[in-house]
Amino acid sequence: MVPPPDPLPAASTVSPASITFANTLVGTSAPAWTITYQNNGSAALAISGISSSGDYSQSNNCGSSLAIAGVCSINVVFTPSSSGARNGSLQIAGDSPQNVPLSGSGVTLHNVELNWDASASLVVGYFVYTGSVSGGPYILQNAAPSPSLNYQLNLQGGQTWYLIVTAVDANQIESFPSNEVPAVVPP
Repeated sequence: MVPPPDPLPAASTVSPASITFANTLVGTSAPAWTITYQNNGSAALAISGISSSGDYSQSNNCGSSLAIAGVCSINVVFTPSSSGARNGSLQIAGDSPQNVPLSGSGVTLHNVELNWDASASLVVGYFVYTGSVSGGPYILQNAAPSPSLNYQLNLQGGQTWYLIVTAVDANQIESFPSNEVPAVVPP
């Protein structure tokens, strides 16, 4: 008598197979990514645990087993503890183990001081603008004109910022922008 064949091992898929989070400020959380875990096998799939490593946390609705053709969701959140590349993984343990590589970069804010020369005597203050691309678009940094000839900014590290200044008269009319100044901010 020939023994019956062993049942086929459970098969599963994860989607996406890896995740790269956008640059995220150290100590804050990036928006969650959702991973779907699906049972493609011909039997129920046992799940003995789901965990994450590194600066990543997870929550899920998978339970301890997944029915045939069943799908569950795993939400992964990235909260960098320091600047630079931060790698980790999501592990799904059980009949059909899976490993999902996770990556992202932590960035910090840096204090940048911008100084300029005074304009004509009719000037009541200055607006400061920043952009992440040379030539703009630029974002206004101060809601009211600054009377000072310098301005302190907190800028995200790990990139080059482009800064311009405009002079403002008593009628709130702005001058043409200054020459653009690049500021290379370390990670």
